[in-house]
Amino acid sequence: MELPIFRKLVTSIRNPFIHYTSNAVYLCHSKSKIMELNDFIAYVETGALLESKEIHQFMHQMGDEARRITFQLNSSYHTQEEIRQLLSQLFGYEVPASLNVFPPLYSDFGKNIHVGENVFINACCHFQDHGGVYIGDGCQIGHNVVFATLNHCVESEKRGIT
Repeated sequence: MELPIFRKLVTSIRNPFIHYTSNAVYLCHSKSKIMELNDFIAYVETGALLESKEIHQFMHQMGDEARRITFQLNSSYHTQEEIRQLLSQLFGYEVPASLNVFPPLYSDFGKNIHVGENVFINACCHFQDHGGVYIGDGCQIGHNVVFATLNHCVESEKRGIT
């Protein structure tokens, strides 16, 4: 299923050049904003399959940003303050000063992780957060926990673009 506004804009412009940023997708000929992060998250919340090439391109772009930040997080020692700064970049908002994380931490999206106050996340946790991960106040997450919030088509022929 494709986002209707995306298809309408793409088909109305001959040979569009699509530009991706961390928060939006743009058609460069018209500077028309096609998909913002909030639009993507709202679409995911409908439960519809993420099966269009356009959505996958957006997801890959966001994944590249998430990997860049998590590689930086996981490549050397950081103080908890530095970890919170990197996670604020990854999550897209200022995380609580009471968040305590033991890296490494992995995420393939990053912008749909929400943490409360006094949260502890132990080492080697994986967040597939396209569908949203909400960790409430006072939660303690053990090591090697995987949060998987997406699904895909069961039929293998429909998974060709994943």
